[in-house]
Amino acid sequence: MSQTSPASAWYHRRPELFLTLLTILALVGPISIDVFSPSLPAIGQAFGATQAMTQMSVTLFMLGFSISMLICGPLADSLGRRKTLLIGYTVFMLSTAVLLFTDDMMVFLIARLFQAIFGCFGTALSRAIANDLFEDKQQVKILAMIGACLTAGPMIAPAVGGVVEQSFGWEYNIILMGGFGLLALLGVMFLIPETLKQTQPLQLKNMVSGYGQLLTDGTYMRHVVAAGLAFSGAFVFVAGAPFALIEQMELAPTTYGILFGLIMATFIASSAMASKLEAKLGRSKLLFIASILLVAGAAVAVIGGLNEETALVSLIGGMMIYEIGLGQFLPCCQARAMRHLPENLGGTGAGLIFFMEMIMATLVAFLTPLLPLEGTLPVAALMLGAGLIAALCIRIRAVDDTAASAQTA
Repeated sequence: MSQTSPASAWYHRRPELFLTLLTILALVGPISIDVFSPSLPAIGQAFGATQAMTQMSVTLFMLGFSISMLICGPLADSLGRRKTLLIGYTVFMLSTAVLLFTDDMMVFLIARLFQAIFGCFGTALSRAIANDLFEDKQQVKILAMIGACLTAGPMIAPAVGGVVEQSFGWEYNIILMGGFGLLALLGVMFLIPETLKQTQPLQLKNMVSGYGQLLTDGTYMRHVVAAGLAFSGAFVFVAGAPFALIEQMELAPTTYGILFGLIMATFIASSAMASKLEAKLGRSKLLFIASILLVAGAAVAVIGGLNEETALVSLIGGMMIYEIGLGQFLPCCQARAMRHLPENLGGTGAGLIFFMEMIMATLVAFLTPLLPLEGTLPVAALMLGAGLIAALCIRIRAVDDTAASAQTA
């Protein structure tokens, strides 16, 4: 805990209020993508843009999210937590204003990229601030609640975005994002102290060296790629499903938001069971079962997508099966990727995993509108391709993994 946080400070006297504020900081970025997704078809129509161009607003946001996770930590260590957040939310608000007032789709896309890069600072730094100011049980409680809200937020946001879109129009979802960002900016300005005791200069040479070691580590990269592909298979639903379900199948945005929330609930439930299942089955066996579920769920979506009458049910059902597998697959892959790394590469390795997952999701989502398929098939086909390759990644050089496991046991 930082020496600059006396017990008499307001955040120690009112930890529940401080937790609410940290949660708002953490949610600005994730909410800005999930509340936005039901509005994608309407935005495309408003700008006269193609599906591929409109979908780029999701792709670029994920790219910006990836970049944000790489740069916000070093910036916060160099400039301080508070100043970094002030810069981030100020640029986020300016970018949101551009989204509302521009009539040029290219400007809209660039604003979305900047919105993501700077608006997502709080997703990482809210945890860093909690770590600076609290310790022991209170710290664990606050970090756990932030994590829970980050999980629940994306589950609720599409339903809220669907209601707003259907009742008022896509512009009001942008205003909703801006309102959330304004709350975060005012909270940092008036309530968040500087929690970092001593800043340090950016060590670019050490960062580059660390990333170089990780990128040339075969075991690390194989499991990172597997996790990234599996995550991409799920994210392609976020990017492509609004067009297939809302625009082509004429599903109400509100209904889409509820179905999305149901899928997210499946992932949350699966993730909550991961540690117990690993203790019972072992990591290797659980990883194998999870990979089977990924492929099976995607196959259900593809087969059902061949028939227009079964396309919707099979896509939602297949996604739920896929998400059950994903909830087990991601933590197992991440643990395998990290288990042999030296302590000085732990933080860099964890950050690079998240970055690679986001980058790969961005690339796969970019391919969705380019496939010569209709209805739910582009989403389902990319899910199946990503799931199959992810499953293959964890089977390659299994003997090496067994040997590495024996050395670390």
